[in-house]
Parts: sequence; C-alpha cells; structure tokens
Amino acid sequence: MRKFTDIFIERPVLATVVSLTLLVLGLRSIGLLPVLQYPRTQNAVVTVTTTYFGADPSLVAGF
Repeated sequence: MRKFTDIFIERPVLATVVSLTLLVLGLRSIGLLPVLQYPRTQNAVVTVTTTYFGADPSLVAGF
C-alpha cells in the first residue's frame, strides 16, 4: 500500500494545489474572525490576601 506522502512526492502539482487551497482558506478565515477594538467584558474583582508581619498596606502594595 502506498504511503500518504508518496502521493504528493509523485504528483507535485497536486501538492501545490492542496497547499494553495489551504493557504487561501486560511487567509479567508482570518478575515472572517470578529475582532473588536474594545471587546465586551464583564467587570472582574480580584482580591489578594497576604500575610506580611510588621508591614503596612503601602509597603505590601509596593511589591
């Protein structure tokens, strides 16, 4: 049984057509992706808890 790669080695035109087809489809799909300058996000809240004995909040915030 022939290997999959042997088909493209024996038929370079087929390999070129398949490569160009993949390239064109990839470029087309890039143009169809939705890209927003300011994507819609939900506000997130992050809480950080740390233990640093003898330090005030401004010292910890400096790290």
